[in-house]
Amino acid sequence: DASEALECARILGRMLETERALLVSDHRSDVLEHLINASRALTNAFSPEQVYEAVVKSVCHFAPLRFSALIIQDNKTGIPMIAHAIGENGLQCCGKTLFPGASLATMVLKTPSIMPTSRTWTSQNGPLLDGGMGPVLSTGDPVVCIPLMAHKRVVGSLALVGSARFENEAVRLITLLAGQAAISVEHAQTLAELQIRATTDNLTSLDNRATIEQKLNQSVARSARQNQELSVLLLDLDHFKTINDTYGHPAGDMVLRQVSRLLEDCKRVNDSVGRFGGEEFIIILEDTGDAGARLVADRIRQRIASIQFPSSQGTFSITASIGFSISGRDAKSPADLVKRADQALYQVKNNGRNQVRGYRDNSTTIAQSA
Repeated sequence: DASEALECARILGRMLETERALLVSDHRSDVLEHLINASRALTNAFSPEQVYEAVVKSVCHFAPLRFSALIIQDNKTGIPMIAHAIGENGLQCCGKTLFPGASLATMVLKTPSIMPTSRTWTSQNGPLLDGGMGPVLSTGDPVVCIPLMAHKRVVGSLALVGSARFENEAVRLITLLAGQAAISVEHAQTLAELQIRATTDNLTSLDNRATIEQKLNQSVARSARQNQELSVLLLDLDHFKTINDTYGHPAGDMVLRQVSRLLEDCKRVNDSVGRFGGEEFIIILEDTGDAGARLVADRIRQRIASIQFPSSQGTFSITASIGFSISGRDAKSPADLVKRADQALYQVKNNGRNQVRGYRDNSTTIAQSA
């Protein structure tokens, strides 16, 4: 009868409501699990690169995506860069710089607000990324760019292309994740900068003394295990004090920076260069004996002598003296290798400078250049 039908309808309604509640509960549980996993991934990431990858991968759990990219602003220059990208043409995008304000992804850095507001792309929005990077877009494609804010400062943005429309909840969750991601990015960048400051020379950007000594210890141990020779070069700029006194300390700093760049250009991938103190530099040549050390040292000496440095008083040049030692032959410990190279350098200084000398040389091997 009618009363029984009504009761059946009520029971069916309660069943449907319960089922709906269970579905929502399951969905909420999944979302919470994704948020917890994303938070753990960001917390466990240490280097900036690890954080960038964790951010991009975590976003994919909250919406179906064709493309996901993280754009980061350089702290010093402000130039945006694609830190990490996955999806269509994602691999080709990684590490590429972007022109500020020339795309949706970089406009978000200036606004900062979610763009486009419709969450769909049209040609009037402009490119997602400039330079033709990223996926090919058609009118109506799901697109959203979300800023990363940390302490009221924009540190980057997320550029996302969906395979389905972006639901309100998905955007809300991704925005929530972006807030934590921004803090993780900022912390990772700060730690990386502190690491650089702790290990490099502020003026020349070469390894500082502590770092290059650590590398020397490692190189000597490795060469001993592999039964290979290793050369240590000590280079001192001749009459550097006169440069400072005559042309000023800014000119002296310019000389140190340019010589540092030259030394970086001269070294091989496995070699190391550091500022040892003042106007003295150290070069570690892996798997290199006497002949190779002389060749490299004299090439460096000649190139330094050929540089014309500008100043308000006209151009000037400088020369370099270099002493070297060979592991195994001249010494076994890192400290003794440096000591032997320094003794060879001392002999060069006493013999007129602008020369190269090995620890075992009886006389200066390479004559003073003209």
